[in-house]
Amino acid sequence: MKVSELMSSPAVATSPSASIRDVAGKMEEYGVGSVVTMEHGSLRGIVTDRDLAVRCLTGSVAPKSPVREVMSTQVIRRWEPWSSPWS
Repeated sequence: MKVSELMSSPAVATSPSASIRDVAGKMEEYGVGSVVTMEHGSLRGIVTDRDLAVRCLTGSVAPKSPVREVMSTQVIRRWEPWSSPWS
């Protein structure tokens, strides 16, 4: 199975300065569980619905905070064709 068969395309993106609430709204609007964060044309990170649940619902981060406070910055990316090792 190819990664492209599993992913949403094009990817939904936002700025690291966007609010957590706005990013959650994008997830709902586009029906996705993750949003990549881009700044000046470069990938800065990714935020998942799990990031929002774990960090926001526990009260450690407010919904009006910038998404950079909950996003993951260690992102593995693939530009060339790649097949899943589990296919």
